[in-house]
Amino acid sequence: SPRVRSSAASDVYKRQAKKKLREANKEADTMSFSFPGNPLIMASVTVKLEGFGVFDGNYLITKATHTLGANYSTSIDVRRCLNGY
Repeated sequence: SPRVRSSAASDVYKRQAKKKLREANKEADTMSFSFPGNPLIMASVTVKLEGFGVFDGNYLITKATHTLGANYSTSIDVRRCLNGY
């Protein structure tokens, strides 16, 4: 026999599907960079990349490593900030 689902149940399924899609897309655009040391760079900071063509946009720093030695350097891992969810 046919079933009728409530709107509330449908909303729950939609939220769960969007959450799974967001988790899957979160790692779609990732990059790594190294540059002269900058103590202001740290994980959870959002940066705007420009001059990279299709990769221009806002990125979240997921990891920042500062290396001291003859030259101070910073290496970062970033992922694109997701929009539209």
